[in-house]
Amino acid sequence: MFLCQPLLEVLAGRGIEDIDAFLKVPSWNDLPDPFTIPSMEQAATRVLCAVRRRERIVIHGDYDCDGILGAHILRSALTGLGAAPRTYLPHRDEGYGLNSPTVHRFSCTGTDLLITVDNGINARAAVRLTQRLGSPPHSGTGTDNGSMVGCVLRSGPGCDVCLGPRAEGGLERYED
Repeated sequence: MFLCQPLLEVLAGRGIEDIDAFLKVPSWNDLPDPFTIPSMEQAATRVLCAVRRRERIVIHGDYDCDGILGAHILRSALTGLGAAPRTYLPHRDEGYGLNSPTVHRFSCTGTDLLITVDNGINARAAVRLTQRLGSPPHSGTGTDNGSMVGCVLRSGPGCDVCLGPRAEGGLERYED
């Protein structure tokens, strides 16, 4: 495979020694089992329970590429399972991540399960508000590509489940 010298220099500068392996097109078989992430089973169980109960699910994405695409993939998967999730993608002017005004809006329109995609892990005030609004369960699942990837919340204090590859006991093989 021919690569121009500037590209080879960039790859070498990033410490990439096996260029063929780096440029190999990945397959699903290359991915580790997601259920090896601590607490993944509990998080998946909460989401599947919401689907079975026909709970009102809202997916709160983000305005960047991975937040938009992640929200779309999750919406497609949940729709395929029979759910009818609503998707919310904030405008850049609203700021990054889950915030209290948005949580109030979700509460007024009826939300049983709030799932954040590519945001929400550090939105403590908005999460506390979600918990205070508490009826119905107002729980949520958050995913973020930060140092802790996800958290399943409930209406009581704290989280039911925290999960993520770099969370305590997580997997180092899930790399950025």
